Amino acid sequence: MEKLFTIEIGTPQFRIHETEGSNSKHYFVYSQEMLTNDLEGGIVKENLKDARQVTTKDRVDVVHTGEIVLSLTSGTACIVSSQHEGFLLTKNFCKVYPAKNVHALYLVYLFNEDHTVRKSLKKSKNEGLVTMITSKQLEALEFPKLPSFEVQKLIGELYFNQKKLTSLQTENAKLKEKMVIESIRRYEDDRI
Repeated sequence: MEKLFTIEIGTPQFRIHETEGSNSKHYFVYSQEMLTNDLEGGIVKENLKDARQVTTKDRVDVVHTGEIVLSLTSGTACIVSSQHEGFLLTKNFCKVYPAKNVHALYLVYLFNEDHTVRKSLKKSKNEGLVTMITSKQLEALEFPKLPSFEVQKLIGELYFNQKKLTSLQTENAKLKEKMVIESIRRYEDDRI
């Protein structure tokens, strides 16, 4: 079977020497929560004051808008949104570069939803004592036969549109609940 993708694992945290000074760069560290937000369309604007940050002169791996990132702990993939451009990528994640005949959105769909791939990922995680997926295990993943590139694109777009719609509906429900609770509180305050 031909190779569907190549990977690049993020920077090991123990190799990052935190430093201050004029030559140092400041980074937010990409997290599982950020990956989930990217997967759901980047609808939720994050409060970065609680996000892990690093200042270093070291060369580190960063994510860029439109790249595929895969969590090596959860096995979940996403497309990086613009709100995470330049965030530091640790060894808990890897960048995934699809082959020319594989659409990026479809590859994310396969990692997250395809029964064969999910089963293969779960098996890989259960084989070792460590709960992280290795590059060797990623290379050994089983994938279904690929449809045409056009069909891959369509499936990937449908998948991401549905993820975004679900996220918007969840946010809408939270806002409605907040409005109702505020109305009840105002009523109660006026009654007293």
